[in-house]
Amino acid sequence: MLKIFLGACAAAFILVALPASADTAASACAPDRVTAVETANLEFRAGEIVVSAEGSVPTAGWKNASLRLLAVSADGATAVFEFVACPPAGFAAEVISNVSAKTEMTENLKSIRRVVVKARSNEQTLDVADFRKPVSPYEPVP
Repeated sequence: MLKIFLGACAAAFILVALPASADTAASACAPDRVTAVETANLEFRAGEIVVSAEGSVPTAGWKNASLRLLAVSADGATAVFEFVACPPAGFAAEVISNVSAKTEMTENLKSIRRVVVKARSNEQTLDVADFRKPVSPYEPVP
């Protein structure tokens, strides 16, 4: 009876310990570019521009997708992001899967005119003017 109880405690301890080690493993992965950017979008909020993207990867199991800032042009007009995710550590079903990511831009908002999201096989260029909406019907688009 005592052995069963200890086994249950050990199993409970292992289950509690696994999420911490899984988080460490996830943060330690070597992100790779996603295969393709399927859609990209800009959303304007007070003091920030939210860049979001959806894309495809070659297998199931990709995690922690993100948009990493690669470069900003010298004049501050173009921001280039790399769309990356962590590939599966082991075997994964060979089925094209989808991932998505978002990031916020809070600097150079007045000078930014273009956002580029790069993947392994393509990129999408977003013209900021196409996404800006007037605050009211009487206010011109900046």
